[in-house]
Amino acid sequence: MAAVRGTIEASLPSGRSDSKWQGSASVGPQTIIYFAVAVGSLMLALSLLYQRYVRQEPQAIRSGGGFTFFAGFMLLFAIGAVVAGYVSLQAGR
Repeated sequence: MAAVRGTIEASLPSGRSDSKWQGSASVGPQTIIYFAVAVGSLMLALSLLYQRYVRQEPQAIRSGGGFTFFAGFMLLFAIGAVVAGYVSLQAGR
């Protein structure tokens, strides 16, 4: 992946703007993996909830609360993966 490089002009407290900050922002592979895991687990959770409450498939209804319980854990896992991805993004990994 190519890093995005640019120059940002920063205003000094004295009002001068002759200072320049060289920065780069990149998304590393660890960040991409975390966000991909978050999207995958969210899609699985939504699929399970759709099967249970919208399509009302017999297997999902027979499972009792198993589909809903597992979907809830997958939603928590997706939230955790988003948080981990955000932290990884801030760390530059």
